[in-house]
Amino acid sequence: MLSEIKLTEPVQMLSSQPLVLAELADSTRAAAEAFIAAGTAANTVCSYQRALTYWSAWLRLRYRRSLGDGALPPEVAVQFIVDHLARPNTTGGWTYLLPSAIDVALVEAKVKGKPGPLSFNTVSHRIAVLATWHRLRRWDNPSEAPAVKSLLREARKAQARQGVSLREKTAVVLEPLQAMLATCTDGVRGTRDRALLLLAWSAVAGAVRR
Repeated sequence: MLSEIKLTEPVQMLSSQPLVLAELADSTRAAAEAFIAAGTAANTVCSYQRALTYWSAWLRLRYRRSLGDGALPPEVAVQFIVDHLARPNTTGGWTYLLPSAIDVALVEAKVKGKPGPLSFNTVSHRIAVLATWHRLRRWDNPSEAPAVKSLLREARKAQARQGVSLREKTAVVLEPLQAMLATCTDGVRGTRDRALLLLAWSAVAGAVRR
């Protein structure tokens, strides 16, 4: 359960060890090659590599570990979500847990556009990419943990209740859709899941345009 997940204490960024974008890209090259080998479309591979480059940077700053060190536990996925999603606080405003030093370091490394929380669609896309990466490596998938699923579900509800709308709705929803489609197998069940996802996305896109 989410109540049993222990969140990480803020990590102070060491100014003597700045992140280098080229090194972060190198650390995700193996991931990109795995996606290509799995038959993922080129534009989707680029999207995945950007997401994993961000994961690599965040992991270094938050946990002092590399992306390829092994399967990430659900606690790390939970921490990623609460670090990046804005949520209502007791004063009527919004807050998120990413320490400001880490936020600035991510921007300076050019893996983040500006300081502040990320959109729900961006966070869910990055969780989906992480899930695909774990499946390709045959690692236990942290996104399948009940705590992670529950947190994403409740976070979306909380933002909806507070009137947070999706920005660039149709375009932004497409990347998470591509990530989910990439996890579908070629069997009967995978074909069914792919059809259901496409049907649901078509309905959402139609509602947005109306």
